[in-house]
Amino acid sequence: MGRLETADRQSVHLVENEIQASIDQIFSHLERLEILSSKEPPNKRQSAKLRVDQLKYDVQHLQTALRNFQHRRYAREQQLRQRDELLSRTFTTNVSQTLGVSELRAGHQASPLSGCLKQTQEEENKSTDRRFCALSLRPYLDGEFLSKTLKRKWVN
Repeated sequence: MGRLETADRQSVHLVENEIQASIDQIFSHLERLEILSSKEPPNKRQSAKLRVDQLKYDVQHLQTALRNFQHRRYAREQQLRQRDELLSRTFTTNVSQTLGVSELRAGHQASPLSGCLKQTQEEENKSTDRRFCALSLRPYLDGEFLSKTLKRKWVN
């Protein structure tokens, strides 16, 4: 694992592949050891299996450490790419800062979308009016109020 941290950017992939190959080879040897430990005499079998399990546990930790290192490296590379992209990007000013208010109004009224925008604004105003009307009539739509009103009308 020490070679991974000291490797340069170009050779880090090769070192990772070598470490992964070594871990895979260790796993295959551990499977063979597990089979051999089951053939041990009964009085030694339990301790042999325990040692093989401990080795498996240690190798799994190595595998996890390699994956964590790869994840950190991928995240670092992605951050560098995003940084380079932002540094190479050209920014422009907003249109509202360069144009005057009267120019914006004139351009807005002359645009082909101005009719659509006006219609959308009118529809929004109508729905707002409907919501306001419904909210203002809410006390009158109460069942008790309606029944009193109807009784008064029928009695009178």
